This record gives sequence, structure tokens and C-alpha cells, in this order.
Amino acid sequence: MTSHPRLHLAVIGDGPEAERWACALRPSARTRSAPEALPDGLDGVVVTRGAGDPFARAKEALSAGLHLLCAAPFALTPWQVATLDELARREGRLLRFAEPFQRLPGFDFLRRLLAGEEALWHPLYLRATSLARRSDAVLLDELATEQLAACQALWPGAPASVTAAVSRSDEGEAQAVLLIAQYEGGLLLQSTVSLAESASLMRLVAVTPRRSMTLEAGEEAFLLTISEPECNESRAVDAQRAVPQEHRAASAAADRLQAEAAAFAEAVALGDLSEGNAGRWRRIAALWWAARQSMISGATEAVKLPQGPAKTEPPPLRVIQGGGRTARAAPRPPLTVIAN
Repeated sequence: MTSHPRLHLAVIGDGPEAERWACALRPSARTRSAPEALPDGLDGVVVTRGAGDPFARAKEALSAGLHLLCAAPFALTPWQVATLDELARREGRLLRFAEPFQRLPGFDFLRRLLAGEEALWHPLYLRATSLARRSDAVLLDELATEQLAACQALWPGAPASVTAAVSRSDEGEAQAVLLIAQYEGGLLLQSTVSLAESASLMRLVAVTPRRSMTLEAGEEAFLLTISEPECNESRAVDAQRAVPQEHRAASAAADRLQAEAAAFAEAVALGDLSEGNAGRWRRIAALWWAARQSMISGATEAVKLPQGPAKTEPPPLRVIQGGGRTARAAPRPPLTVIAN
């Protein structure tokens, strides 16, 4: 990775995670914190956990003509993502949402097998599981959207509809979500996300007509397995050997954040907008928004991307009564009194 000592980046956030991002960026750029107003002379901004209002700070950075990496827990509506995406395009700036899962050993290899014009195998369905320990300080939205982002990276199609159900604790807090999403072209995604487990785990299973591939990332192990039911065989792929030599360091579990930070700094220094992934996150935000609506309605919901001018909130509900005119009461029938 090339060092760019003249690059100036600001980290917006608070707490240990913001400090880790600042440390990860220092080999590539000069960093400073920006708790309130953005300092002068910046090239880019990283919005992390503890930023207060991540959408407002992200919009402020893009409006100031700065490149942006969103590393805060994802809690944006589809309209907010669309607003940031269109603002970044108008300003000609990089907008990237952090995707540390891309640095998992074997993930890039799995994506090359399944996605793109030269994909070797077409998946019938994806099955994803993301579990977090009860003690982990993680939000359900954060875990769910990261899982959906990983699936969207493996299959970059457009989600069409989703059905979701939520399990709550005795206090009414959401603890787990199960959803099934239908993609254009027929692909199905089955997803399970839970905050009520005894150990953390991320598992992605891609099933094709002849074989299945499982990428599992636990607290200590990373394993990619390819199974062929017809041959009654399964073999584990050495994830470090499955990816090109130049990606091995970036794929190490301990260096995922470092690799993400370095890639952002390099893209900012080169003015490389190809690292932007807002289009994918627009689809993710729309899918999760529809899933939340399905949890409320109990029905299958269509996934709709915002169209036309971006809005930061859903279209307002308007109740029109009487066509805007005062309605006249219907005449009452005559009252007849009959004496006994």
C-alpha cells in the first residue's frame, strides 16, 4: 500500500471504535478528530460509531466536497442513502460504506465463483446466519444489514420481495429476525440473525444444482468448504491459498479494519471513485426497510427503491376528506309522532 503523507482525513465519532479507525488510518494519512465542526484542509472524512447523527455528519462532509467512508452502525433509511448517493455523484466524491466482511479469508474467492459475468456456478439460494453473544454491544439492525450486505455482494441482483418475522424478549426488545427474500431472477435468500446466542458466528451457504459452498467465520476459525453431494464428498479450501497473493494480508482476520481503512485512503489519494458502493447499500436499505414493514404487517412486502428526487424520509401520508370542500349532511327523514 502506497503511503500518502499529505493526505488529511478526519474521524467523526467517539469511543474505542473511533480510536481504532484513527489508528488504522495513520499509516496512510494524517488524521484528526472532528467532534463538532469540520476542520479546514481535509481530503476525506470517516464517520464511525458515536458520531451522534451519522446521516447529518455524512451529508455535511459530502456537501463540503469531501470523500466519505461511513463506518458507523448502519441505521439509514433508503431515502437517506439515496440522498447521500446523489450528493456524492453531484460533487464527484467517493462514498463508501465500510464492508469488513469483504476481507474475510475466502470471501473474494467465493464471490468470483458465484457473481459476475464469468461466474462458475449459479446459486439456487443463499442461506445466511449471523449470531452474536448476549454480551456483545451490537444492534440487531447493524448485524442484519451487514449480513444482507455480504449476501448482496455475492449476488448483486435486485431484491423483489421479503417476508420477515421478529422474536422479542419478555421486555419487548427484538432479539432475533428470520426473513426470506425473493430476488429478481428467482434466487432466494434465507436469513437468520440473533442477538441471543452464547457465541458469535457468521455463516454463508451458497447452494447450486451440483454443489454447495459454506463460508464460516467464528471467533477463532475461518473455513471455506465446498461439498459435492453426488460424490458424497466435501473438501475444505485453504482460504489463504484461495485468494491471490496480493490479497492475503488484507484477508487476515486481525487486519480487516486496517485493510478497509488503507483501501479508502488509497482511493481518496488517487481520486478513484470505483471503490464507491452506495448503489449496493441503496438496495440493502430498501430490503431492510421492507423487512421491518413485514415484521409489523405479518405479510410479504415488496422491496421498492426510492425513485426521482431523493427524500430523507418516506413520502408523507396525506388524508383527503370531502375533496377539500365542506361536506353537506344528508337531509334527515321527517319525524312523525304517533300518540297512543
